[in-house]
Amino acid sequence: MKRLALFSVCAFLASVLSASAQTVTAYTCPIRQGPVVVSTVTIPVSALTCGQAPLVAFATDNPTKIAFTDPAVPTAICVYTDPPTGVLSLLPFGSATYTASCAPVNSSGGLTPDSLPSNTFTRPGILAPVVTGVKVYRE
Repeated sequence: MKRLALFSVCAFLASVLSASAQTVTAYTCPIRQGPVVVSTVTIPVSALTCGQAPLVAFATDNPTKIAFTDPAVPTAICVYTDPPTGVLSLLPFGSATYTASCAPVNSSGGLTPDSLPSNTFTRPGILAPVVTGVKVYRE
């Protein structure tokens, strides 16, 4: 009888745990300038490329990608490429520094607390091409 009771309790707990597990549908990533959220990007899971090799070196000016540890493969990363009209490209040019964090959103709309902040990044802009063929003369 004790075994049946123990089995019943274990079966009940397993059903509660599996019923409470939610599928991650997106990641919400606020972008901060200091403590202030200046923009937020919501990344659908379908927009991620996961299972990628971890980054060794990367540029932090005018970024176009957001990456985080792949939840299914902790030795790999998931990468989101922000479109040309996306949140990263709409940050103003200047000397401000930013950070991002991300949190998974589950299928019932629940939101996990944000991750630790990312590395800092900047939007100094892109310099115009160097002018060539300059001449100063008199006709």
